[in-house]
Parts: sequence; structure tokens; C-alpha cells
Amino acid sequence: MKRCPHCSVPLTSDEERGANCPACGSSLSTGITTKESWVRESRPEPLPVEDYRETYRDTSPSPGGSSLLGWASVRTSFTIFVTGWLLIQGSMLVTLLVEGAARRMGPPPDALIILLNLIGLAVIAGSVHFLTGMCMALIVPSESSAKGWGIGIVVSLLLSLGAILIVTGSFRGGNPNVIKALGYLFLGGLFLAKMLYTGFVFGVARHFRYRGVALTLLVYLALELVLFTWIFIRSIQNEPFGRVEPFENVFGGPGTPESRWIVIVVSSVMCAWFISMVLVVRGAITRSLLRR
Repeated sequence: MKRCPHCSVPLTSDEERGANCPACGSSLSTGITTKESWVRESRPEPLPVEDYRETYRDTSPSPGGSSLLGWASVRTSFTIFVTGWLLIQGSMLVTLLVEGAARRMGPPPDALIILLNLIGLAVIAGSVHFLTGMCMALIVPSESSAKGWGIGIVVSLLLSLGAILIVTGSFRGGNPNVIKALGYLFLGGLFLAKMLYTGFVFGVARHFRYRGVALTLLVYLALELVLFTWIFIRSIQNEPFGRVEPFENVFGGPGTPESRWIVIVVSSVMCAWFISMVLVVRGAITRSLLRR
């Protein structure tokens, strides 16, 4: 059905042949529009490209330029760190199970000794991944507030590495007090590096506006500080670094199987909690990279 070009009122065939519109009185000499053309003319003009981008732009941070490679490397470092911690945690659990079986079997068979050696290799591999992932925090782009955490992690690990190299190289015949102090420096440096890494993940979470995850990481950091302080004080009271083997039985002795299970359970809970938060932040980095 055709319509008046002025008021869009539908017109009959007789009204179309008239000179004026019966509804508004306007002249019909300018042409009569169909329904489709009237609908098309009433649509708003689309926004220009630049105005559209400004109106509907994504306000979440996304890397660009030189920082793109940095954030991709941070994402990789999270994967390496998680892999290393899972290897260490799984090896600890398997070791506890194997030792329990060995106590019931009497003299350990050769197969059990080989298995324990393989577990030791898994711990070494996990430690390398764990420490490498933490050191890679240094490559975080400077646009985030986590750069300082990365520098602190590397400094703490260098102190621990220097201490353990001196202790293992000069333990026999060295000054016992100096060796003991270096042993505690090694342990304290590792604890400090791990807490700084928690702060690093906190800084990355804040950069990507994951405020809930950042708050949870602060709670985790407080619990971690209490736990590490307790472990450090207990190790000093038991003086593990004054023994013939300075890095054996840091907690003052092997303890009962029940107490060792408690340690495994607590460390596993802390591990799962922290890894879940790391994976959430890693997902945020992945989504920001995909938007580029």
C-alpha cells in the first residue's frame, strides 16, 4: 500500500489519484512512497567508524606494541610455575606413600630404591620449573604495578643461591656459625621469594581489574606469612643447619607419619588454592592477548 510522503498515512487507489492528501492536505505531486521505502527512510543513519569505536570500545586493558610479547611470556611463566609445583607436590605425596609401604615390607627391595630415585629426579625437575617460573616474573611489562615484585623475587633467589653454593662448597672445615647463618639465609630467601611471587600475581590481577582475585591473594599472602614464619622459627629452634647434613630434616626430625600427613594435606590445600588463582589470572592474560 502506498503512503503520503508527508504524513505517511496509507492512501487508497482513489486518494492516490487526487491532488492533495485527505489527511494532511499536502500536495501529492512530490511523489508517493511505498511502505518499504518509508521504513527504510525512517531508519537512523549508522554511526561513523570512529564514533562507533569510541562509543562501544572495550575498556578492559589489553596489551599492545612492545608489551604484547611481555604479557605472552608472563602467561608462559605461569604455566611453568604451575607445572613445577604440581611435580613437587605429587612427588612428596608419592614419597610418603612409598615410605609407608617400605616400613611394612621390611628391607626395601631394589625396585623401591629405583622408584625413590626417580621421585628425586621428579623433585629436581619440578624445582627447576618452579624457580624458573618465578624468575620469569621479571619480564612483566612496566605498565603494570608488578614490576617491583619481579625484581624482588630475583634478588631473593640470588641470595638463596649464593648461600647454598657457599654452604655446600665449604661446609667441611668452615666456621660453623657462618655456615649456620648462610643456611638460614638460604631458607629465608626461598620463603621471601615465594611470598613476593604471591605479591606479583596480586599485582597482575589488579592490572587486569580482577579485584576479587586480588583480595583473595592478599588473604592467602597473610596465611603464607604466618605459615612460613612458623616453619622458620621451628627450624631455628631445632638447629637443622648445625648437623652433619645441614639440609636434612629441616623441621627438626622426620616426625611421625601422622604429622607428615598433616604437612602434606596443608601444603596440598595451599598449593591447590594458589594454583587456582594463578590459572584465573592466566586466563585474563589469554583473553587480553586474543583481543589484539
